[in-house]
Amino acid sequence: MLIRVLFIGLGSIAKRHIIALKSIEAEAEIFALRSSLESNHVEGINSIYDISEIPNDLSFAVISNPTFLHKESILKMLSFNIPLLIEKPLANTLNDAHFINDNNKTSNIISLISCNLRFHPCIQYLKQHLSNIDWIEINASCGSYLPDWRPSYDYKENYSAHREQGGGVDLDLIHELDYLFYLIGGPNKIHSHKKNLSSLGINSPDYAHYLLEYDQGIVTVALNYYRKTPKRTIEIITNNDVLIVDLLKYSIFSETEGKMIYSEKIERNELLKRQLSYFLECIKNNQNTMNPIREAYEVLKICLNEESK
Repeated sequence: MLIRVLFIGLGSIAKRHIIALKSIEAEAEIFALRSSLESNHVEGINSIYDISEIPNDLSFAVISNPTFLHKESILKMLSFNIPLLIEKPLANTLNDAHFINDNNKTSNIISLISCNLRFHPCIQYLKQHLSNIDWIEINASCGSYLPDWRPSYDYKENYSAHREQGGGVDLDLIHELDYLFYLIGGPNKIHSHKKNLSSLGINSPDYAHYLLEYDQGIVTVALNYYRKTPKRTIEIITNNDVLIVDLLKYSIFSETEGKMIYSEKIERNELLKRQLSYFLECIKNNQNTMNPIREAYEVLKICLNEESK
């Protein structure tokens, strides 16, 4: 059966999704709902310019436009009653996310929020083993230099630099809060602090720090836009060991044993491919995904510092 997919938003992340899709289903037919007749033509993409032109036999849709437009786009697509793959985060405000989550139609469709670090080999390893590890403290950290994210563009013109468009390191790097929710669930208490510390000259926060209280211990999350050398690590402290998970090197190191206990190197785009394969399998089997709209809403409440009930 021919897969037909609609993209709402055709930026850099959408193009990576398309590469992943074509590697799985080479004959997949791609449509894009364009925002303007002046939008650049993209080879192999069927451009449409009005909701009335959307085919009625789509396999699913991908919401990959700027975060502040997600609410409008998701609600628009609910009337088609098709599965939705939604780029993270779900929305840029809790009000929008609450409105999406409370819509009766969202519970009737298959949805997956694209937090592809859930498919990272090290996160999958922790998913299998963390419940057997008597951790007392976890420290997650992610920092990288915003101007290096899209070197061919002026970073100050990108949504990341503008809070009103869904920018800010807390929303952009919500992956950390998401994989922690996936691994250990939601915290009992949330404390957070967000600021502009660097000379980047943006109006969205370039620094965010969370302290999350769990029955088992304490979790901290530190995020920034201004670290010149990228870092993405998880430190898991127990009474007997310290595990260093390096998500950029795809490795887990035990300080007590003094050796690597796990390593599996994959290509960057493989995470999107694994996520998409999983999503297609959920659609095929008509089953809920691991990260539907309702779960993404809970993660966003932590991100924007409202305690989950």
